[in-house]
Amino acid sequence: MGRVEGHTREHMGESGLSEAQKSKMYGAERRAGCDGWLTAAPPLRYMGLTGDVQKLLEPRTPDDTSSNTTITAAQLNQPLGGPSEELTLNSLNGKGDFQPEAEGRKATAFSSLYWPDGSDGLPLVPYVVVNLSAISAERSTSEDFVEKFYGCDLRSTEMHYCRFGAVAFTWEAAPEYRRAVQRAMAYWMLHTCIKFVEVREPTGPHLRLVRGSVCRSAVGRVSKTGQDVVIGQGCRKFGRIVRLLARALGWYDEHNRPDRDLYVHVNEENVVPFLRYRLGKLPSQLVADFGLPYDFTSLMHADAQFLSINGKTTLATLNPLLQGLIGQSRGLSHRDKLLANLMYRCTAKWIQACGLAEERCSEGGYTKRDCSCACPAGTSGVRCENVTGQYYDSLVPACTEVVQTQTNISSPGHPGNYDRDIWCVKWIKAPPCYTPVITFHAFHLYGRNTYRDDRPLCYLDFLEIRSHSLYSGEVYCDKEISSGQIFTSSSGDLVLYFKTQTDYFPGWAASVTFNPISGCLSNETTPILTTTDTGTSSPNPNCGLEDKRRRYHWTSPKFPCQNYPNNFTCIIRGGSRRPFWAIFQFNVFQLSLGCGDLVTLSLPFSRQVVFCGTRSRPYLAPTFNFEASFTTDADRTDIGFNITVTPKRSPCHKRVLLTENDTLGNVSIWKTGRVKQLVLCEWWIEAPQGSRLRVERVMTTLAWTKNCKSDYLVINGEGHRMYPADSSVIYCGRMNAVAPLTTSGNLLLVVYRARVPWSKGFVLHYKILT
Repeated sequence: MGRVEGHTREHMGESGLSEAQKSKMYGAERRAGCDGWLTAAPPLRYMGLTGDVQKLLEPRTPDDTSSNTTITAAQLNQPLGGPSEELTLNSLNGKGDFQPEAEGRKATAFSSLYWPDGSDGLPLVPYVVVNLSAISAERSTSEDFVEKFYGCDLRSTEMHYCRFGAVAFTWEAAPEYRRAVQRAMAYWMLHTCIKFVEVREPTGPHLRLVRGSVCRSAVGRVSKTGQDVVIGQGCRKFGRIVRLLARALGWYDEHNRPDRDLYVHVNEENVVPFLRYRLGKLPSQLVADFGLPYDFTSLMHADAQFLSINGKTTLATLNPLLQGLIGQSRGLSHRDKLLANLMYRCTAKWIQACGLAEERCSEGGYTKRDCSCACPAGTSGVRCENVTGQYYDSLVPACTEVVQTQTNISSPGHPGNYDRDIWCVKWIKAPPCYTPVITFHAFHLYGRNTYRDDRPLCYLDFLEIRSHSLYSGEVYCDKEISSGQIFTSSSGDLVLYFKTQTDYFPGWAASVTFNPISGCLSNETTPILTTTDTGTSSPNPNCGLEDKRRRYHWTSPKFPCQNYPNNFTCIIRGGSRRPFWAIFQFNVFQLSLGCGDLVTLSLPFSRQVVFCGTRSRPYLAPTFNFEASFTTDADRTDIGFNITVTPKRSPCHKRVLLTENDTLGNVSIWKTGRVKQLVLCEWWIEAPQGSRLRVERVMTTLAWTKNCKSDYLVINGEGHRMYPADSSVIYCGRMNAVAPLTTSGNLLLVVYRARVPWSKGFVLHYKILT
């Protein structure tokens, strides 16, 4: 098993984080405030912005050249896939923490859209309740606009939101309507310093609470003479009204955040085509972060089947174990409350009223009205100072698990009935060179119905089986799976997502087994990237390293919550049991100007390539055996980096096993014509134990550059897979060398790189010495 070792060295020095940035973070610490599930960051996709707003954004978004305001299939990310090589990881700090992408935002960035303070210094939201029986069926003046994309009105740069127009209709006054709204307002006032006050004769900005056929609110305070909050019959539930008020206070939906694709995957094929724009990403210029990460449990997050055309998953969490967290409507999450209190400066006002000089609550907690700390999940103590787990640990049900052995699994309570309003995920992970297989022995759930559509769907209770993708699968209910029915994964993973709204039926039971993959050798297909902490105590910053399905995500310390520290060094090393090449994808790379802070990557023959400043273009290395380091100086710092390192195989990355009957052999690459393509190859030639190898002849026709900087062939006979210069030979240009090298053992290593069109290739002949 190959490995990558690493260490972190930190010296005394300031982090470079400005006081304004520290204040902006407001106690959202790295561990509690920056957990999530990481994947490579795609280019930003924007919601349906048109006119002046889109023009204002274009100069800042050079990667987005399309004028089409809807989201096409070509723009969407494909789910992670690839071969079934198992990757393992030892995280830097030994706790499995890692850093998500930057750009965590969901509140409007325009403070002019916030509701101002009243005479008592607290945010004041006046409102009136309108009885629609006294209003005509015509549109109100605030709805007089040209609808685009089924309701997006962006003619004015002051109105950064999408509204869904509806023709009002008369509806007799109902007492529960007022009670539901007042209960939601009381809930907001309980957890924030925001005040809702009913006014009889409004003279300034206020909310007009009206009934309609849909649920609708602008984002923030957008009118000086009053704005409508339309409460349709389908949103009179407590959570829906709380969410409507959140939009009126200045919030966007969580799943429209700019960093959304780092946490959830959109299955566009399952979305109603003309509503796909509603799953777009907002431009970062329109939203503010307040230092808070993506929140699966936010009241503003849509559920897994949001806008589904077929009842299948549209929003899949990149970590399947967190799938059931999204779409809750019980109320505000801890991070929701913290966002509102930061946005309207409630915490600052409470800190002052409590006679405190600064925020004393740590690990993502905040000071409440009564001067105590509101602590997030995963913390304890008077000041939230004790970290007991990750933010979502206590929110994931016990029935959610990773299954890595052959066993029996079932719905909770089986053979008795399952409970209502529960969810479970079974993530079945096979050993290397095996695929998961599940065989059902019982299956009975609530049947299909037409609750949301004319077509019968598994709306109330369902089991989703993801056998070909981590993010989408077929959905089953009723008795649609028969006893003895088998499902086999096409990879090393299989995910079951079970969710209920009723408790009428006994559920399901199945057995898990693993089938071997023919011809697969597990000890040859396992590239590994690891790093360890050497000499730094736990409070000190570390580089993050996380393995996510054959992709390693390397992040600078504190990314993206704070700038990386000064006078800091961390190192990672890669290795494997067979040849691989590597892609370094720079998802985010923003270091301080001047190359005082830099990332250095080792190359064969003791060379290096250095990255500093900013970079987005990927870099391809010919071997997965490398060393990469991040080093900072004592000058200013920046946000840092998020680099994805992915091992890849090619037809010319081979392990050649020789037998006693083999005496001579060769390896070669030769091309005809001017091929403008980067060629990366590596061979590990192994003779029987007790034998050695001698290179008889090497002939190269490569482009010549000084020190063989561009195209090269490197040979090592000492078994050193990083090809150090003191034990390797390098060739470029036109060469014809005779008997240049004899190995010290039974291993001959060869690595090749060519990118210049007139580089033809090489031929290497070798002989076994017994």
